Amino acid sequence: MAYMHDFETIVIDPRGYFAKNTYFETEPTQVFEAYPSEVLQQLKLDSYTFCAILSHDPKIDDNALEILLPSKVAYIGALGSKKTHQKRIDRLTKKGVSQDLISKIQAPIGIPIHAKSAKEIALAIMSEIIKFKNQYQ
Repeated sequence: MAYMHDFETIVIDPRGYFAKNTYFETEPTQVFEAYPSEVLQQLKLDSYTFCAILSHDPKIDDNALEILLPSKVAYIGALGSKKTHQKRIDRLTKKGVSQDLISKIQAPIGIPIHAKSAKEIALAIMSEIIKFKNQYQ
């Protein structure tokens, strides 16, 4: 769906199984089998960067957020329920991340359309990303 809207897509996942065995209708521009901290610092993280945190694994998601939050990226969305997000806030706060930075996270990710399927979740996420892109650029 991101490809349909002219976004370059980069997948970062240290879990080899998911990085290699996920089916993409349209292949991502790049796939990195590494932790976000090993990749994100090499990328241009600017106001034209939109990030969706989707792994459901705090070791991976928090690793990405610690780099993304102080950056100038235009959008950071994180998958998970309100309860999951509160746990994320608690973990980040314990690591010394400020409330101002934490408030940059859009969670639950996506516009609220009561999405159930993977395609509906993707639609909700891309709708929110496009909203941010059009609102600020």
